[in-house]
Amino acid sequence: MAILRAGPFGSQSGFGSMHQDEPPSQTNDPLPINCALVDWTNDGWRAVERKRENGGTPVYSYITSPTASDSFSGTTSINSASFSFLYQAAIATSITFDYSATSTGFGSDALAVASVDGTTVLFDRDQGTGSSSTVSVSGSAIIDMPIAIKPIHVSVSASASLVGSGSISIAP
Repeated sequence: MAILRAGPFGSQSGFGSMHQDEPPSQTNDPLPINCALVDWTNDGWRAVERKRENGGTPVYSYITSPTASDSFSGTTSINSASFSFLYQAAIATSITFDYSATSTGFGSDALAVASVDGTTVLFDRDQGTGSSSTVSVSGSAIIDMPIAIKPIHVSVSASASLVGSGSISIAP
C-alpha cells in the first residue's frame, strides 16, 4: 500500500493541520514533510535548521539533504543548533546523529537532545558547578524512525551556554 503524502508542509500540532503550503519564510512550524530519507519526485528532502549564537534571535534556514552538519559558537548566553522535520515512511529507517558541545564559566551547561514523535531518544547533558568549570558532551547515536502513515516529528539539537561552541550532523 502506498502512503499518500500529507505535505508538502505540516504542523506539529496535529494530523488535521498537516496539509499546508510552504511558508513564505523558514520557521520551526510548519515543517517540511519528507518521505523517509529520499527526495520526492518534484521536491527535495528538507529540514528546518535553527541556529542561535550569543543569545541572539534564532536564524532559520532550510537544509536540502538528509545529510547535513553545522557548528555554533558564542561568548555569551545560549548558543545552539538544531534540525527538525516531519517524515512519512512505508518502512522503518534511521539516521545517525553526531554531536558535540563545550561550555566554560560559572553555570556552564552543555546539552544534546534528540526526539522522535515527542519521545526523547537521546539526552546527554553536562553541567558545571564552579566559576571555571568546563563541561562537554559528545557522541554519536542512531535515531530509529518507525513506519509512519501520518507524519512524525524528528528533532536533534545541541547547545552550550556562556562561552560555548559545538556542532551537529545528521546522515542516513
